[in-house]
Amino acid sequence: MEADSRGQIEEIGRSLTALKRLLDECRKTIQQYEQLARQYDDIAEELEHQKREKLECEQQLEAAQDAVLEHIDRWITTLFAKRSESGEWHPDQKVLKEVEEKARAYQSTADAGPIQELLRSDYEQQRQRLLDVQRELQSEYHAGGEALGKMRAELETVRNQKELEPERDKATEHSRDILREMGIEAVPFYRTVEFSDELDPAACARLEAQIRKMGMADALVVSQSDFARIRQDCPEFTDAILYMEETGNSGFDRLRVNEELSSELQKATSRILGNLYEEENGAGIYLGTNGWFRQGVLYGRSEKAGEAELIGTLARRRQKEQKIAELEQKITTAEQAQTDLEQRLQQICGRLATLQEEYRQLPDFSELNAALAKEREYTLLLQVVSAEQEKVEKREQEQRYRKNQEYQNMLQKCRAFPYGRTQAAYDEAAEALEEYHRIWQEIRQILLQLEIETNKSLAEED
Repeated sequence: MEADSRGQIEEIGRSLTALKRLLDECRKTIQQYEQLARQYDDIAEELEHQKREKLECEQQLEAAQDAVLEHIDRWITTLFAKRSESGEWHPDQKVLKEVEEKARAYQSTADAGPIQELLRSDYEQQRQRLLDVQRELQSEYHAGGEALGKMRAELETVRNQKELEPERDKATEHSRDILREMGIEAVPFYRTVEFSDELDPAACARLEAQIRKMGMADALVVSQSDFARIRQDCPEFTDAILYMEETGNSGFDRLRVNEELSSELQKATSRILGNLYEEENGAGIYLGTNGWFRQGVLYGRSEKAGEAELIGTLARRRQKEQKIAELEQKITTAEQAQTDLEQRLQQICGRLATLQEEYRQLPDFSELNAALAKEREYTLLLQVVSAEQEKVEKREQEQRYRKNQEYQNMLQKCRAFPYGRTQAAYDEAAEALEEYHRIWQEIRQILLQLEIETNKSLAEED
């Protein structure tokens, strides 16, 4: 009986020891699982943080992309507004369309070059057109200035002349200079005569026209002696002379001799007038009242509107006054034209300055480039955050696998116990087992003491 009791007691002890070993293994397994679970929770929390950060980066990138599109729209709108508001900068519509297309595809600062080149080329064409107009106006102004200078010089010459003279070639002028140097008195025919007082202005003008047409008006009248000198002593003479050796008897009275001439020239002029005829008779020079004339084999007819200009002192004075008035009017007109050209040149200079300033104020790409820089910044940041999230996701997957594996191991080892699969539950079970073991130790000691006392009593009885 005592042996059986001791055997049962020892069996209980062994059972308690085995139970403790199993509890310790379960506690260790649960501890490892909970540690893995905590590590997984940390990684899962880190992954959630990465996801939130990635979402925030995606939102920032989307906002930056929207900002880029907004800046592109704003740049295009500002450019078209400048075209409408500008006084001089008016780019070609095709250029604006191409610029808009390139602006829509703007992705980097390198894209600004082609756009700016299009605008600059169009600006240079507009500027060149204004410069061409400016050069034409400057050329016109320069030519007008030269013409005005000539008119002023001509006016001064006319004012300084006693009387106006017909235009002559250089050879004729040279010949007359030689005659003056030789002391020969040579007077153009138109200055040797005066119109008859009975002639009306129309008849005067017709007669003068006939004389001019024949070439007599500016031909020289010289004395008989001077005529001989010219032919003998002046080989360089290249001019025309009216000379008659004998006095005619035509009785031509529509012209009379200028009494201011010297007596020799008055005689020479009288001889010429004596050979002028109003009726054609085959002799002398024919000057019809109907405008017809003949001089030798030369026939013709002449008419003139207005008044005589050469013959007659009053006519020449009137012609000079008319010439002066005409030149003054031309000068006034030319000066006004120069003033108008100056104003137009000033306007062109102002237009060039306005065009340059309006071109300078075209929108640049600074704000758009800044928006693109932000977009690139958020793109790179999103790439970094995405790469980091992939790493954390991989760690999370690996940690979840280890946690699940340890969970299955925990279930396998702790399936014999009815406790919750927590460290606290098994700690409580372990404390209870320790209490059972302590009680078992006390009972074992009591039983051993009883056994000793029993054996001692039996020994005394014997």
